[in-house]
Amino acid sequence: LDLHNLWANERNGRQPLREFIADIPLERVVEVHLAGGEALDGYWLDAHGALTPTALLEIAADIVPLLPNLKAITFEMMDEAMAAGRCDAAALAEHFRELRGLWALRGTRVATGGGRRAIAI
Repeated sequence: LDLHNLWANERNGRQPLREFIADIPLERVVEVHLAGGEALDGYWLDAHGALTPTALLEIAADIVPLLPNLKAITFEMMDEAMAAGRCDAAALAEHFRELRGLWALRGTRVATGGGRRAIAI
């Protein structure tokens, strides 16, 4: 489940992330992908060029507890981001602590029953 890509799509005028999440079988999600992006010419790019934005981490904190079979949270950032000074080792270490906090939330609010879910994000 590539949350940063879904968030980029929403920011670029496509399907809202929460609508997509409400339509998929959350019990089949085994990995969540997070990244950071950047704005270019009025669009948000899924460029993996920064840490995960706070707004997306907050969305992930609402979604991760709904995933009963989550096996991994993957964070991806191009090494050029550090070389360009957009991130340093201390900020990256703090980000990993935030991601460990997300990991601790997995599967804690698993919905019962079938059908479409309303996801408050």
